[in-house]
Amino acid sequence: MISLLTPQSTSKSSTSHVESEQIITGISCAYGDFIPMMATQLQVNCINLFDVAEIQLAQAKKKIEKVDQLNRFNLFLSNAENIALTNNSTNSSVLFYLLHELPAEARTNTLNEVMRITKSGGRVLIADYAPLSSKHWFHRFKLFRYVFEKMEPCLANFWRCDLHAELKQSAQVHGKNVKLMHQTLIWHKFYQVSEYSIN
Repeated sequence: MISLLTPQSTSKSSTSHVESEQIITGISCAYGDFIPMMATQLQVNCINLFDVAEIQLAQAKKKIEKVDQLNRFNLFLSNAENIALTNNSTNSSVLFYLLHELPAEARTNTLNEVMRITKSGGRVLIADYAPLSSKHWFHRFKLFRYVFEKMEPCLANFWRCDLHAELKQSAQVHGKNVKLMHQTLIWHKFYQVSEYSIN
C-alpha cells in the first residue's frame, strides 16, 4: 500500500524522514474506507477535501466525525478545475477515481490545478482505471466496453489517453517535472494506483 505521506530526504544522510506537519489534498471524495484511512496518518497536520457534490461531502463528513479526533479536515464544495488553494500549498494531492469522470478539457484543467497546488518535493497519487489493453476480458469484448462506456461517458477517452504525458505537460505549465515512482495494477490490470513525484 502506498503511504499518503511525502518522505523528504535529510541533508545529513541518504535516509529519509517524513515531515511532521504535512498537508494532504483530496481532489474528490472517495467511497469505502479511503477517507477514514487518510485520518489515520498521524503526521498529517491538515487534510483538504474537495468535491463538487454536496451529498458526497455530507457522506465524507459522517466518516470523518467517527475517526478524526484532531479536527484536521477542511471540506470544500468546489469544482476540481478551480481549487481554492494557493500555489505550492500541499505535500500530497490525491485523485481517487475522478479523472475518468471528466471530459478531456476538464481533465487537463484539473491536472493543471493539481500541479499548481502541489509542492516541489511533493507527490500526486492517482487511483483510476488502467489504460485500455488486449489483456482484460472487459477490454477485449466490445459488449463489455460498450456497457462501461455507456455508464461512464468520459471513460472511452480516458482509457485511450496518455495520462503520464498529460501530467508531464501540466507540470511544465508550472515549471515542474513529474516522475512515476510506483504503480500497482489491480484486478488483472483493470485498475491502477500510481504515485508520481513532483520536482
